[in-house]
Amino acid sequence: MNLHVSRPRSTLTPLFTALGLGADADFAADALVLPHPLTPGDSFFACEVEGDPLGDEAFVLDATLPADRIIIWSGQPAAEGESDSFRRSPMTWGPDALGAFNAYCDEVLPQVAEAGKRLIFRPHARHVLCDAFRIRTFLEEREAEPAGIALDAPLMLEPEMLSEAEDHLRRALDLLAPRADAVFLHNVELAEVDGDTRLIPAGLHDGRLDPDLLLRLWDAAVPEEVPVILSGASLDQQLALAGASR
Repeated sequence: MNLHVSRPRSTLTPLFTALGLGADADFAADALVLPHPLTPGDSFFACEVEGDPLGDEAFVLDATLPADRIIIWSGQPAAEGESDSFRRSPMTWGPDALGAFNAYCDEVLPQVAEAGKRLIFRPHARHVLCDAFRIRTFLEEREAEPAGIALDAPLMLEPEMLSEAEDHLRRALDLLAPRADAVFLHNVELAEVDGDTRLIPAGLHDGRLDPDLLLRLWDAAVPEEVPVILSGASLDQQLALAGASR
C-alpha cells in the first residue's frame, strides 16, 4: 500500500528545513500530505486547504502553495445566514449548485495550470461532488484540465447508509479509485451538530466501520501506485493495521 499521511500544518515546523522550506516557512495550508515513511529529499505530496470554495466568500485558493497538488472540498452554496458547509441541504444536489461549482472550476483551473499545479477535490456526501456517478462525470468533463479527486469513500456515506456501507464503499472504490489522484483511508464516527447527525472522520482503528472490511475493500480496489492517505491521529495504531494489509 502506497501510504501517505495527512499532518496538520502546525505540527510540521521541525520538518521544514529537511524539506527545503526553512524553519520559518509560512503558507496558507491547513494540512500537508507526506509520504510514509518520510525520507531525506522527499517533498510534500499535497497541501490541504479547508474551507468551502462555494459557500465561503473569504475562501481564496493560493496556487503558489509548496506542493504540486492542492486538495480542497468541492463545497456547497451557502443558504442565507448559514455558515455550516457540512449541513444536509437539498440545494447541494441541484443544477444551481453544480453550475456554481463548474463556474468556480472555470475560474481557478487556468490559474492552477499556469502555476504548474493540480487541483484535487475531496468528495463529501453533502457537497457538490457527492456520489460516484457525479464524480465520474466531473472527471470525464475535466480530463484535459489539471483537476482530479482525492477519493474519500467513507465521507460519501450518510448515517442511514451505514447498514449497507460495504456495498456503497465497494461501488465508489471500484468506479473511482483507479482514476483518483489519491484515496483517503479512515473510519467514521457519528456526531451531533445543532441537532444534525452526521459522519465525521475517525482513525482507521476506531469508528463505526469494521477496519478489516475497510482494508479488504481498499486492497481490492486501489491500484498500488495510487497514494493512500491516513490521518495523523493515533498514527501508530493505524499504521499497524494498514501495514499488515499487504
